[in-house]
Amino acid sequence: TLEAILQDKSLASDENLPKTGLTYEREKALSSIFIDTEGYGTCSSGVLLVDYENKVSYKEILYTRDGEPAKSKTFNFDIEKVVLH
Repeated sequence: TLEAILQDKSLASDENLPKTGLTYEREKALSSIFIDTEGYGTCSSGVLLVDYENKVSYKEILYTRDGEPAKSKTFNFDIEKVVLH
């Protein structure tokens, strides 16, 4: 599921780490999709989906300090077609 992907704590391999100027340890810790380190980490994730009929679904998941999903909200709406002249 998309939620599982957003909560993936897998770290990047060393050859895929960017060179941003951070220490190796910090760079490695920040390389996962879901960051879970002491004092710093992912606090929310969002997914925006738009289908072929312009129906939109947005879901936001909020996490506890322990990285567990706490609550989520989903918003659904339609995009109106705009005709430019």
